[in-house]
Amino acid sequence: MISSFDQIIADDKVEALFLFIKGNLDETNTDAWIHGFDPIIESWLDGFSESEWNLLEAEVLNWNEDILIHIAIPILLKAPRYANGDLIFAKIFLQIDHLDYQLYLVSDIHGLTGIPDGKCEISWYNELKDKVINLKSVFGSDYYYGLEYIDLKIKTETEYRASLI
Repeated sequence: MISSFDQIIADDKVEALFLFIKGNLDETNTDAWIHGFDPIIESWLDGFSESEWNLLEAEVLNWNEDILIHIAIPILLKAPRYANGDLIFAKIFLQIDHLDYQLYLVSDIHGLTGIPDGKCEISWYNELKDKVINLKSVFGSDYYYGLEYIDLKIKTETEYRASLI
């Protein structure tokens, strides 16, 4: 177990973040992540510069989903406006295939409303919608909340694109 970033030797803060999460993957207690590691990760993210956020956005989707599940919500909570944590979170959600991980993240899909209009194609939002509908079919819940936010974003995106014509 790695208890702090001081124990990590890395070329940059993004690599250190990856190594911190990877070094703690053996911890399966959810409370240890939520109350122990997440605050450490969030504090680490607070120290990121704009260029480090850009590097994180470029690198994070190369990470496996066992690591992505532990970085998605801290990114959503800590990304400054210029980094658009809502978009990074949604990209992570799309990247994850493990159904239990999707189930854990789906309740935070409301962040879509923070993605600037014109940033993503409508087809991309439809991919998100399909993923949530699949969760609905597997787990039986209606996920109305998540689907409502995706539909709202598709509507605003459609209106935005129509205003450009």
